[in-house]
Amino acid sequence: ANVSQLVDVFKSSFVFNFHSDDVLERLARATYRIKADKGQVVLRQNDKNALRAFYVVESGHYIGRDNLKCGVDDMNESVSTRSYGKEGDRMCFNEQCMIHAQLPHETVTAETEGVLRVLDMATFNRIARVQDDDDVVKLTRALRGVETLKTAKLSDLRMISAQVVANRANSLSYARENEIIAHQGQQLDAMHVIKSGDVACTVRANARDESEIPRVVLRLSSEQYFGERALSGTGVCATNIQAIS
Repeated sequence: ANVSQLVDVFKSSFVFNFHSDDVLERLARATYRIKADKGQVVLRQNDKNALRAFYVVESGHYIGRDNLKCGVDDMNESVSTRSYGKEGDRMCFNEQCMIHAQLPHETVTAETEGVLRVLDMATFNRIARVQDDDDVVKLTRALRGVETLKTAKLSDLRMISAQVVANRANSLSYARENEIIAHQGQQLDAMHVIKSGDVACTVRANARDESEIPRVVLRLSSEQYFGERALSGTGVCATNIQAIS
């Protein structure tokens, strides 16, 4: 499998839903090959020593057997089975074990000789998680301070933060010094969290009178936010928002 084929398989799994193509390509290049002989057990259900890893089928045919549902031995034909590697099959397995630290939920056996690509958890963390972790932590911390989100679970806020960070190509915007980001009375359709720099919140007694010198009422910096009213559907900006650094 080449890099683009591996990326396509990654995109079929929930594990990689919020990662950019650049990160997926780096993950693909970090996979390694293992050969599977016919009849070899690649992964054993409930194995406490199983490698926390994501497996992609490069060649061969594999059967995953869930034995707990029927309470029978590994190779019994009546157990719940999944097929990997044939046309129309899923081409990957073991996501739950890697991401959620669960024991393997099935025994996977090679029905033919084949080759698997392996992405282990340590490599996944090094490439996909560590580089984003600081931004995710900071954004989650900011979201926890928003009144509208007070009832949200921490895990949900972290998931939202991870999505925003992973989608930085669309979610990150830049403002030049002295640029007006939003005007008093303007309808905002999104909340904004400051990643770096400072902004001033200014008001005029008459928002339409541009001859009036605006008065600074608040300064905001990294991890602070504005436009949170947009989350409750009333996103009218109460002040002018101007970048000052």
